[in-house]
Amino acid sequence: MMDYQQVFEYNKLVRRSFLDILAELPWSEVVTDREASFYSLRNIFLHTLDVEEFLIHHLIQGTLQNRIMHDFDDFNNIESIKRRTFETDTKTAIFLEKLTPDLLSKTIDFPLEHHSLILTVEDVLIQNLTEQLHHRGELIGLLWQMDIEPPNMEWLWYVDEANHGRTEKRSPVQ
Repeated sequence: MMDYQQVFEYNKLVRRSFLDILAELPWSEVVTDREASFYSLRNIFLHTLDVEEFLIHHLIQGTLQNRIMHDFDDFNNIESIKRRTFETDTKTAIFLEKLTPDLLSKTIDFPLEHHSLILTVEDVLIQNLTEQLHHRGELIGLLWQMDIEPPNMEWLWYVDEANHGRTEKRSPVQ
């Protein structure tokens, strides 16, 4: 069985690495429309938080009626994005502490535009992770266009750091 706590710890580490890069940029660069999926670096980053909130904290937990829709423009500085990131990470960690094999195999209705899918909780967790990864790839491309080196997000780097306590930012292939 996949160790979801470890995978989501990796996800949190990578997310915060991207957040660190955003924090170093002038705010105008963070909110510039770059003609990407959600236009700006801020919006793409916040979208990944929205996805995690929706999938893990509402869909899986059956609280769709309590979902708060955030407006990207309400986040008008890096500190507001950091607060939202830390809140999401904390809620996800609490959820994962309660994750059991029975819960992973539980089925839920995943609503789509014209129908719904019956998915397991495990499928929904994997959907969250793939959504995170594909938008991080988008962020990487945008950062490259800005001539900014994106953070390392290799799984091997994470495992090496977790096993050996290394903190230097390097490629594990060096």
